[in-house]
Amino acid sequence: MYSASSSAFCAAAASCFAAAAAAASASHDDESGAQPAGGGRRPYGYASVRGKRPTNEDALLLGVPLREEKSEPAGENGEPGSAAHVWGVLDGHAGRRAAVSAAAALPIALRALAGCDEHGGLPSSADLVSAFEALDAQLLGVAESGGWNDGTTCLAALLAGDNLVLAQLGDAQAVLGSAFGAEELCTRHRVGDPRYPTDEDARLEAAGATVDMGRVYGGSTAVACSRSLGDRDVKVNGKGLIPTPEVVCRSLSAADEVLILGCDGVWDVLDADEAWAAVKKAGRERSGAWDYGKAAEALANAALKAGSGDNVSVVVVGLRVRKARPRISKRRGDDDE
Repeated sequence: MYSASSSAFCAAAASCFAAAAAAASASHDDESGAQPAGGGRRPYGYASVRGKRPTNEDALLLGVPLREEKSEPAGENGEPGSAAHVWGVLDGHAGRRAAVSAAAALPIALRALAGCDEHGGLPSSADLVSAFEALDAQLLGVAESGGWNDGTTCLAALLAGDNLVLAQLGDAQAVLGSAFGAEELCTRHRVGDPRYPTDEDARLEAAGATVDMGRVYGGSTAVACSRSLGDRDVKVNGKGLIPTPEVVCRSLSAADEVLILGCDGVWDVLDADEAWAAVKKAGRERSGAWDYGKAAEALANAALKAGSGDNVSVVVVGLRVRKARPRISKRRGDDDE
């Protein structure tokens, strides 16, 4: 256990949840934007649109530093430093409170319970799992007090230097776009969906879960994913729905250009190759420079054009940093020969 205690996390999370719940009650308009590299953080773009749904229940994590109030200088030639930052997409259901609350509290949990504020780097898989499970316990307590049953998926991407750690709960997806093409990095935790064969159905059966028509039931509620944050009714009155993330660790190479994070509103209508093509066409200039904001907007629009009927949220994180050319100084007399 790290120096930051669980009680300190609980106190910080409680205050965070109160503010987030108030923010979640406000209307959530479509949003998009971009942030250039700076302060040791990678550049990124994002887009979140309501689509055909009456409301947008998604939330985003956008390059939040995991070492609070400590800046990390950029590395040599301007590449990102070694301090960890987190990006993420959270797809809420039955309301926005779980998604907005979890997005606000997850960095606190990672700092306090996974040791990120102490060492500034990436957490171990075990510490990352513990932080997610502690966050869910706090979220369920707040939901019980407030009498709500909102839930959310969560795909978090932690980056430090050339190291990537993904924590996946639910049916979002992370795609690595590189010189070698597009690669899906995560398991999608869908219930009974033959398009995404996993061990989740066997795990649900072993847990004694009530499953029907692609949903896990508990009480008077059902959800289509097998892992989530929140969803109090299903977790208290049912079995099988868990907050334990699947953790993926990856070393990045010079060939890796972007990390694409998207909710199921993207991947239900586009595959990884189509997403990478849309991002690359809109965002990468002939010079090799990137406009990550355009890339994210283009992918969201491509999903809507392909017929997505869901909220669509996308984050595109730049991985490749172009190094400055070395300056060559002439010695006096070099041109005199």
